[in-house]
Amino acid sequence: MAEFADLFTNAELAVQPGAGQHPWLDDADRFGVTTTDFLGQTTAPSS
Repeated sequence: MAEFADLFTNAELAVQPGAGQHPWLDDADRFGVTTTDFLGQTTAPSS
Protein backbone atom coordinates (compact mmCIF):
# COMPACT_ATOMS: atom_id res chain seq x y z
CA MET A 1 0.00 0.00 0.00
CA ALA A 2 2.88 2.39 0.67
CA GLU A 3 4.06 2.05 -2.93
CA PHE A 4 0.51 2.61 -4.18
CA ALA A 5 0.09 5.72 -2.00
CA ASP A 6 3.35 7.10 -3.42
CA LEU A 7 1.70 7.26 -6.85
CA PHE A 8 -0.61 10.07 -5.69
CA THR A 9 0.67 13.56 -4.95
CA ASN A 10 -1.40 14.26 -1.83
CA ALA A 11 -1.93 10.71 -0.60
CA GLU A 12 -1.12 9.68 2.94
CA LEU A 13 -0.88 6.14 4.23
CA ALA A 14 -2.50 5.71 7.62
CA VAL A 15 -2.09 2.44 9.48
CA GLN A 16 -4.80 1.82 12.05
CA PRO A 17 -3.53 -0.78 14.55
CA GLY A 18 -6.03 -3.47 15.42
CA ALA A 19 -8.37 -2.62 12.56
CA GLY A 20 -9.52 -5.25 10.14
CA GLN A 21 -11.37 -4.97 6.88
CA HIS A 22 -13.73 -2.26 8.19
CA PRO A 23 -11.65 0.26 10.15
CA TRP A 24 -14.62 2.63 10.46
CA LEU A 25 -16.36 -0.08 12.50
CA ASP A 26 -13.35 -1.57 14.32
CA ASP A 27 -12.23 1.78 15.79
CA ALA A 28 -14.67 4.43 14.63
CA ASP A 29 -13.17 7.21 16.77
CA ARG A 30 -9.64 6.80 15.42
CA PHE A 31 -10.92 6.42 11.86
CA GLY A 32 -12.98 9.60 12.19
CA VAL A 33 -10.09 11.65 13.56
CA THR A 34 -7.67 10.39 10.91
CA THR A 35 -10.13 11.06 8.09
CA THR A 36 -11.14 14.48 9.40
CA ASP A 37 -7.50 15.51 9.85
CA PHE A 38 -6.65 14.45 6.30
CA LEU A 39 -9.65 16.17 4.74
CA GLY A 40 -8.99 19.34 6.73
CA GLN A 41 -5.53 19.79 5.24
CA THR A 42 -5.10 22.35 2.52
CA THR A 43 -2.24 22.62 0.10
CA ALA A 44 -1.46 25.10 -2.63
CA PRO A 45 -1.94 23.69 -6.12
CA SER A 46 1.32 22.70 -7.74
CA SER A 47 2.21 24.33 -11.03
